[in-house]
Amino acid sequence: MVCMEKVSIIQVGFGNAARIHREAFKRQGIPVENIIVIEKDPAKIIEAKKQGFRVFKSLNELNPRLLKKSILDICVPTAEHYSVLKEAVKLGAKKILVEKPMVSPEDVNKVRKLLREFDGRIVVNENYKSSVVTKEIKKQLRGKLPEIVVTEFSKNRRPDIERGRFIDKKLGAAGYEGPHQVVVASELAGAPIEIKEVKFEDMRLSDGTILPMQASVEIEYRSKRTDNTKLLSSMVGEIKHPTKPFKVMTALNDVKDPRHRYRILHVKADKGIEVIGIYEPIPGQPRSRASVWKFVKGIAEIRDRRLIDDSMGAHLRESIKFLAGEKKRNPYNPEKALKNVELLYSAVKKARESRQRVRRRR
Repeated sequence: MVCMEKVSIIQVGFGNAARIHREAFKRQGIPVENIIVIEKDPAKIIEAKKQGFRVFKSLNELNPRLLKKSILDICVPTAEHYSVLKEAVKLGAKKILVEKPMVSPEDVNKVRKLLREFDGRIVVNENYKSSVVTKEIKKQLRGKLPEIVVTEFSKNRRPDIERGRFIDKKLGAAGYEGPHQVVVASELAGAPIEIKEVKFEDMRLSDGTILPMQASVEIEYRSKRTDNTKLLSSMVGEIKHPTKPFKVMTALNDVKDPRHRYRILHVKADKGIEVIGIYEPIPGQPRSRASVWKFVKGIAEIRDRRLIDDSMGAHLRESIKFLAGEKKRNPYNPEKALKNVELLYSAVKKARESRQRVRRRR
């Protein structure tokens, strides 16, 4: 049980993100006194009321004192984040939690300006910052600097994309998992410095429609601690970077199954040291079960060390404590999140410029 005073939460949006947050609050024992919902969609309003929530259509309808003392949990699509943030700050909100990616690329500088005028607290729900797996990888490196850092977050999202979900028109295939991947890679490699190579692949839907840059992405860049950092993500379930555990844990092979994910961080250091983290969920294992492997010159020193990694719950717990004033350190500050968006968008621009050069040569 979290030792803290009861908190009041206002959730903007009543979709999957809001539901996941509520489940995490309960799982972590966060003492939520009440939750108010802001929602415009008629069907979602009906559902929220059916579940017993008080529902308003806009922040304007709330008592200003309630808005000021409550934690504002922004769970709407990324494209709406800036408008909600702008309204919230104008109306006097002081404690704000916002989902990743923090904003769309075109809103980055507008949010920076907004934050300069904001005198409250704001944290980004970048849950992989609180992952036990990443911490264990750092521990197993024992202070050695990484030479190569590779992260792959892949899942067959084609069925959802066919229904119009998970399509990011700004960041393409880098939009959904990319922010997470920059976070976990940066924990080992340090802050990104310069993009070296970028490759996006288009997706063809069952009706023949082509979705540019939505199937997969590969980004190679220089970081503060290594020149070799790579981010890989496939939205069609095609694994780009199989690792040694992949050959042993056969369930990982079935990533084509839309229910399964392949989320790994692979770090190589000198003297033949390799540490591989497999983030939850692992097929066939409980939801929060994760795994870490360590190899020295190809021989397993640590084999499938099982970890419980409720990164979402842990990050939300620390975020609520920060916003409630019970913790000084921000679990993930907005400037880092904005820089992550800038990095991914610069990769998109680089890929588009490359495609344009190819077209001009034809």
